Amino acid sequence: MQKTIPSYQLSLILFFLLVFGLFGCQSKKEPRIHHVEVPFEFVRFDQKFIDTINMPLKTLKDQYPYLFHSSVSDSIWEAKRTDELFVKIQNQVNQKYQDSHDVEEEMYRLFQHIKYFFPEVQTPTKVIGLTSEVDYETKVVYLDSIVLIALDTFLGNENGLYQGIYNYIRMYLSEEYLVPSVAEEFAKKIVDPIQSRNFVSKMIHQGKILYVMELLLPKTPLKVILEYTEEQYQWAREYERLSWHYFIENELLYSTDKDLSRRFLDDAPYSKFYLELDSKSSPRIGQYLGYQIVKSFSRNFPSKSLSELIQLKEEELFILSNYKPPR
Repeated sequence: MQKTIPSYQLSLILFFLLVFGLFGCQSKKEPRIHHVEVPFEFVRFDQKFIDTINMPLKTLKDQYPYLFHSSVSDSIWEAKRTDELFVKIQNQVNQKYQDSHDVEEEMYRLFQHIKYFFPEVQTPTKVIGLTSEVDYETKVVYLDSIVLIALDTFLGNENGLYQGIYNYIRMYLSEEYLVPSVAEEFAKKIVDPIQSRNFVSKMIHQGKILYVMELLLPKTPLKVILEYTEEQYQWAREYERLSWHYFIENELLYSTDKDLSRRFLDDAPYSKFYLELDSKSSPRIGQYLGYQIVKSFSRNFPSKSLSELIQLKEEELFILSNYKPPR
């Protein structure tokens, strides 16, 4: 007599087959990605700019004309090179990034993954380190062949140069966020522009960006990609279902109220439900939920290519995702 497998055991078997199948697919990709060639030059322009003895301004302008705005006179550039605050910032950068080997290795792996998942895309041939006088609103600029990185915005959140900056912003001014910030700027370029202005579409647009980042940074913890502390990450996981129910019950998903972005998508110390739990909540919870919706879609449609996923209209992706937050 043939024995039947109890339903609960069958469910466990199917679960482990799915998990190990997905893991196996990812593990098979990595060796292929490892052999992708993406040569680039890491240029410490910040050090060249401060070296007034060996690097005349004319030489710098000839070599890097795209870094000098024509409206700024040479006398202003020369004054900047010896400015006391600028020199102080540069000294901090030199101390932190005396050896940039680890950053270059991480950047190379990122470019390998970009080339693997987006073979038609040109990867940068130059990564240029700059000093921006702590312009944390423009930490990275990703162009087709060049990446500009303000190294002074990745010195560590306890650095004294960051005094006066809000704590929720200072948290991301550390080296661990440098390469993820480059990945984020690439993802913003590759993900199609949002096609609707309702709240759920904005959530999913951000979710696509996070999903692409996760593929490009397989060794980076999800909490770093999300720019969450461990506590914020655990809160988002624990309150995922309640947050979703809040959006449903208050009929927010198809609302075009611009204030919803400020409350649930934009950088802030926490999300704004206008409830007692607000101050303990994770910021940008709408982005986290958007990411979970995209992940749900990718699980339901594993045959869909990455290109198809990022081009799919947000509302259509939402419907097809059949997203259900965990209990």
